Amino acid sequence: MSLIKKLLLVLIFVGAGLLLKELDKVPTAKKEPVTQALPSNEADVSEVGISIPKTQVVNEVQYIRPVDINDHIRGNKDAKVKIIEYSDFECPFCKKVHPTMKKIIEEYGPSGKAAWIYRHFPIDRHKNARQEARASECAAEIGGHEAFWKYADRLFELTKSSDGLDLSLLAVIAEETGLFVPAFQECLDSDRYNRRISQDYVDGMLAGAKGTPHFVFLTEGQEPYSLSGAQPYEVFRDLIELSLQKEK
Repeated sequence: MSLIKKLLLVLIFVGAGLLLKELDKVPTAKKEPVTQALPSNEADVSEVGISIPKTQVVNEVQYIRPVDINDHIRGNKDAKVKIIEYSDFECPFCKKVHPTMKKIIEEYGPSGKAAWIYRHFPIDRHKNARQEARASECAAEIGGHEAFWKYADRLFELTKSSDGLDLSLLAVIAEETGLFVPAFQECLDSDRYNRRISQDYVDGMLAGAKGTPHFVFLTEGQEPYSLSGAQPYEVFRDLIELSLQKEK
């Protein structure tokens, strides 16, 4: 390489370094939380003090399959506010929000104000998620919806997320939660719940899910709306209160 080319390269690198230093000095705009309203009524949300990222609460639900007796419902099936969660057992954010939703149902479930419905939305990059979803359905087959929730709770407790659970533990969880293991294993080996899990996934996409966890709030007489991500307890609480206020 000629001396002139070497000098030019040196000048380019020096100039780039100086430019980066100057850019570092430029103040960046501070991102403030935005009080996000449902599209139809901005004032109602601000009254209950919801402060979450602008794009988190949206009304983009194209279709939502009605809740029925085949759904896994925690709380009163006739609750005023039904919260449908599209979830993945290997999603770390689903694991994080699971105790939050349990707390919500502890507070709003007994009075019939809110119920929690679990539907499957296994992400492709989580290779264990579909097998775990099948396992939870096998738990429900053997022991009903109560067994489903016991199994789901324990699964979320044990997994480290992102395919962190040894699949040999699925039968162990079945035994721990009081299921008859041979029947559980036969069900798991049969793959007979593949169709249901795939149907949940399609329903989730129509409901606006692009990732997990994804929630859809259903209140009779109101438009459904969705919430994405592992939001804190206060966000779920305030949205339930908003829905109940609008119902009056």
